Amino acid sequence: MADDYTRISEAARQRDWRGCDRLMFKQLAILPFEIQKEVAVQAWQAYAPIWVAKHPGVEFGKWIAELAETNLLGTPESRQMDPADAEFENAILQFTDAQDGESHLQRTAHLASSIRSSVLARQIDRWLRDFPEQYTSWHQGEHFAGPTFLDDDGASLEAEKAWKKIDAILRSKRKSKIRESMEKIERAYFEWESSLL
Repeated sequence: MADDYTRISEAARQRDWRGCDRLMFKQLAILPFEIQKEVAVQAWQAYAPIWVAKHPGVEFGKWIAELAETNLLGTPESRQMDPADAEFENAILQFTDAQDGESHLQRTAHLASSIRSSVLARQIDRWLRDFPEQYTSWHQGEHFAGPTFLDDDGASLEAEKAWKKIDAILRSKRKSKIRESMEKIERAYFEWESSLL
């Protein structure tokens, strides 16, 4: 059962993607917004090089800035984007929407969606590369034989790797936050101790 997992990487090894989502959201929610944003941006790194390779000549940073400014789904220079690119685009839009969240939990939900979409983009991309004929059939609304991106072992392995990386990022951020809190407590203690008679 997903609630028995203590780490995202454990859920990822079992290919329990909902378990990964749940643990990631809970761990993200306890972090301050600025650190949450850092985690989301680091999650993008799993797909960003793939996007750049697919769209040579389209400046990545400029595309993100334009997307964030208009908050509209759009293709780079009118190129047709595949489902992996569209999922990655959703990651960027969710990140942008987080800036306007009215509460910490609303902002967390947007950033959790951004992280999840970054993982899905990588998973879908692997399926597209491994099963181009099935993708073409699916894209044309035809029946196809073979696994979907959720069933394919190669695509699942990509998702597992991405979730393990996110697990490591979140654990690192939590440790850093705990260390920072302990240092503040230590300083406060020394100030208090020096004030005693």
